[in-house]
Amino acid sequence: MIEQSKEGSLFVPKDTVVSIMAKGQVSYKKTVKTPIKNTSFFRVSGVDLDENRYYSNIVHVQSRIIRSTAYPNPSSNKMYIKTNEKIIGVKIIHPDGKFVPIIPVKDSEGYYITTTVLPFGNYFLLVKLTSGLETIAFMKQ
Repeated sequence: MIEQSKEGSLFVPKDTVVSIMAKGQVSYKKTVKTPIKNTSFFRVSGVDLDENRYYSNIVHVQSRIIRSTAYPNPSSNKMYIKTNEKIIGVKIIHPDGKFVPIIPVKDSEGYYITTTVLPFGNYFLLVKLTSGLETIAFMKQ
């Protein structure tokens, strides 16, 4: 049984998981969707063949809420910024660390930036939203 806790001490059942035995080691793998945001604690509880209850080590999970994405990525001409929040500002961070402010344009699909003048390479978008900053990696090809 997978158990979850907000604070790391009071655990409640969340889901089930089957153990995998390989090379004498028992392991578990499961993706769990959780409504608890930011921090969660998980552990596995079980009962062995002698009916003894056991608990795994507690695992601390810090979730990251992604509010924005950029597409297409890699980009050649135009790259859209998809977000559910108001965009306050956008900067492109060049490979050499230089920040360049850019004004996104709005069309029927949403906000976009033009990437035609950028040399080929890896960049970051620093998107300032009403809730804070998002950093999005992108490639210009």
